Amino acid sequence: MRPRRQPARTNAGELLKKAAVAVTLPATAKIWQDLVSVLGSSLGVDWAFLAEIKTSEKPIAKTLTAWHRGNIVPNFDYPFERLPEDDALSQDICLFPDAAQKQLPNAWLKQIKAKAFGRASLFDSLGRLRGILVIAHSQPLQDPDRIGALLRIFAFRAAAELEHVLPDDRLYDELLENARESRLRESHSP
Repeated sequence: MRPRRQPARTNAGELLKKAAVAVTLPATAKIWQDLVSVLGSSLGVDWAFLAEIKTSEKPIAKTLTAWHRGNIVPNFDYPFERLPEDDALSQDICLFPDAAQKQLPNAWLKQIKAKAFGRASLFDSLGRLRGILVIAHSQPLQDPDRIGALLRIFAFRAAAELEHVLPDDRLYDELLENARESRLRESHSP
């Protein structure tokens, strides 16, 4: 199969239209599919996905939706490697327009033969990393500033949706602990 080329550079007006699509997508059950589909097709890349970060000894990104060359594909686990951008709200985008495999020795990038890679960190309202929005392409990316801007806009919407839908595990654990303590106090009261 012949690799797809990135479309010609988009003018500012077209970029604004695509950004408006990301911000105004209706919050339906398939909002994440819509976001990655519009992002991937707008940028003309091979891959776009949204993943939740599962923290443990080895953090892993579990895709909530993945798009590959025009189709939603089955979810998968992605090996999550922390980058300096993950711990700084001001540096929420990392973009490797070319030679991504050399700069990020990631098995998935090698498997899909990616030359370009971009990732937006998705933070919740408390500044915690909750997920990532990723693009990957088999050819170098042209105009990284345009791509970074569009990725940032889509990431803003994805982060908002992620926070609305995914449970806050720490808050959930606190609520369970409070309920247990309350039941324990009730069982020991006269």
